[in-house]
Parts: sequence; C-alpha cells; structure tokens
Amino acid sequence: FHDLRSRLGRWRVDIRWYAIALLLAPLLILAVLMALSVISPVYLPGVLTREDKIARLILGLVSAVVTGICEELGWTGFVTPRLRQQYSILATGLIIGVLWGAWHLVPMVIMPSIAYAAPFSPAVYITVRTVSFLVGSLVAFRVLMVWVYDRTQSLLLLILMHIGLTAANIIYEPEALGGISNFILDFVTAAALWSIVALLFTIIRQPRLRPNMPPANPFFS
Repeated sequence: FHDLRSRLGRWRVDIRWYAIALLLAPLLILAVLMALSVISPVYLPGVLTREDKIARLILGLVSAVVTGICEELGWTGFVTPRLRQQYSILATGLIIGVLWGAWHLVPMVIMPSIAYAAPFSPAVYITVRTVSFLVGSLVAFRVLMVWVYDRTQSLLLLILMHIGLTAANIIYEPEALGGISNFILDFVTAAALWSIVALLFTIIRQPRLRPNMPPANPFFS
C-alpha cells in the first residue's frame, strides 16, 4: 500500500500530461458530437440543449469523481502494473479494456436497450453497442490510459483521465439518441480514438518525430 500511496500522490509531472488527462476525452467527444450535429441536430451536446444544465453538470462531475477514484484504484492501482510486467502497453490496454467494457455492460448497454433499441430489437442493440462502444471506444481509451501511466507512473493522472471521460459522456450526452444514431456516434468515436492510438504508435516508432521526448517503453512488445 505504500507504493499505491506513492503513485496516488505523484502529482509533479509535466503540465502536458495534465492537459492530456483532463482534456483528451472532453475535447474529442465534443468534436465528434459537433461534427455529427452538422448532419443531424440529434447529436447536439446535451449541455447545450437541456433545460437542467446545472443539474446535469453536477451529476456528471460527482459521478465522474466517484467512479474515477473507485475504478482506477483497481484498474491502474493494482491491475496495470502487474500486467505491464509481462505484456506490452497495447496488450495491457486490450486486456484491461475488455474487462473494463464488460464491467459497464449492464448499466450502459443492457439496461438502456429497453428504452433506446428502437427500431431494432434489444438483442440487436445490445450486440452492436457491445462491439461499438465497449470493445471499440473503451478499449482504445484504455490503451491510451496505459500509455499515459507508463510514461508518468502517476495514479492521480489516471484518475483525472477517467474523470474527464465519464464527465464528458454524462454532460455532453445528447437528449434524443437512440438506435442507429447511437451506433453512428459509437463507431465514429471509436474510429477517432483508434486513430489516435495509431498516430501515437507511429510517433513512438519514429524517434525523429519526438525529439524532446525520452525513450518510450515498447508499445507492441
């Protein structure tokens, strides 16, 4: 537990890592929603359209802080360091990402299917959303989280990164998403996140693209 407390209190890291941890998810999700809103207003972020904006902000922030602390004490506090002793950043992110996705299966996919599946059957909705959101977005984001932790060894940063993701999902959630619009949002978000992972791998593999960065730990091996 001494090591856990040490990593939790490791806050003296470059300001760039705080920017990545706090802003990556909120900015990416906002950008995806605003881009899709050009096609249909159904994708407008809920924080812009809801009447209960303050209540939504409070709900998003409180939920994000609670889940961020509780979940990352486990995922990053205990699981990530142990997996990294045997596996690459990518493999560790994939393993934890799938488990993390399964953790959210009931509250974020199965339960909402009753209200949001139309015009599809709940079975189709659950199957597609499991792939697009849980396997797609969450796994990709977890790979990025493992990379940030690998470079900083800061549990605090990973809690902040989790808070940013959860808060953005709750605060920005459009009011009228359902069925096909949910699928489109999930797949576009997943594509954006995996593109960032691919870009990151390209930069890591080519030192000339990161002249001011220290040698990176192996991403794929």
